[in-house]
Amino acid sequence: MTEERNFSLPEEIVENSKKYFNLATLQNAMKFIRQSRVSISFKKGTVETYYIASGIVKDDRTHECKISFKSRLVGTNEPPLTTNCDCNLWSAEKHCPHTAALFITYHLQLWLEEQSGAEGSENSAPPIAFAGGLGVNVQEYGTMVLSPNQLVGAPQGSTYSGLQYLLHQKKIIPFPLPHIFVGKLILFFNEQESLRFKYLTIDNELHTEISVFENLYLFDWRTGRAFHLTQDMKQFVARIRSNQYSLTVNELLQSILELNLTEYVSIHINEKDIFELPKMHPKYRVSLTPGEKKSLLDFNLDFYDENDRLLEAPEFLTELTFGPGSLTSFKKKNEAYDFLNGLIDSLKNGNDYYKKYLLTTNKRTKLIQLIDFFM
Repeated sequence: MTEERNFSLPEEIVENSKKYFNLATLQNAMKFIRQSRVSISFKKGTVETYYIASGIVKDDRTHECKISFKSRLVGTNEPPLTTNCDCNLWSAEKHCPHTAALFITYHLQLWLEEQSGAEGSENSAPPIAFAGGLGVNVQEYGTMVLSPNQLVGAPQGSTYSGLQYLLHQKKIIPFPLPHIFVGKLILFFNEQESLRFKYLTIDNELHTEISVFENLYLFDWRTGRAFHLTQDMKQFVARIRSNQYSLTVNELLQSILELNLTEYVSIHINEKDIFELPKMHPKYRVSLTPGEKKSLLDFNLDFYDENDRLLEAPEFLTELTFGPGSLTSFKKKNEAYDFLNGLIDSLKNGNDYYKKYLLTTNKRTKLIQLIDFFM
């Protein structure tokens, strides 16, 4: 069942619509609007002089509609509004509910754009969708949209190309023809440590009003432009999609370098590009201390910066440990030791001999990606 959204039309639109459509026609038209079934594909002109709008309305099937209005004919014997529709209810003498829905939607879009001009654009949050049929948007900019149904105001079974989009300035547009990706996708963690996205344009402008539509498109809510993600970017975003709540900066950086995406993707830390941060040359210290058991020693490997501040150990080493590392994932300790011996052989001889020892761990994919990256 299609969800209906309750809302009231602005009074000026109600009065204007009554001039050209009877009450029954308007009531049926409102059903299409409430159920997000109206989509404007083309519009041209102004209400002060002359305008044309065309689009589709989904009823028992998809109907193609067109309206045209000539303001100079208002008050004359010739009707200022003419319509056309491919449904059985329409005739040259009688407007149908589909054309009425298109007429109302056209004026609602203009009304929203006028409200935007009156309110200004200082708010960084997405505008509130007036109704699903008038344009979809998102709850928060900088996030990943996992399906068209996640867009605010989108009906079930939607496709990205079949929706109207409510931009940051409250202008409503159909889904644009996507461009080849240019610029750079910026990743960062917000104050809640959640992964978010920004877009650095080819003109070096940073746009925060964006969304990533699955691993398909980057959509810019400020400009109304969409970009195809490159094949390597699609692979990168697919990794994020499956692990977006657990990925670390190191893992993101590893994927960027592994896929050779430094031209298209970067990470910002405290508003600075990670590839522009100064590089450290850490020192390490090895210490041996008596263990809890008399026959054992505790081996410690610590890393320090140039000012003798303790640093986090490289992920490559921390993963090759028991406890918090991936060696715990092996079913038996001896299997973990066999893997380490195989890894030593691979590092010495440049082969992938170590992989034969990864059959009993659930961290196989992660370890292969990590080792291949450092080899």
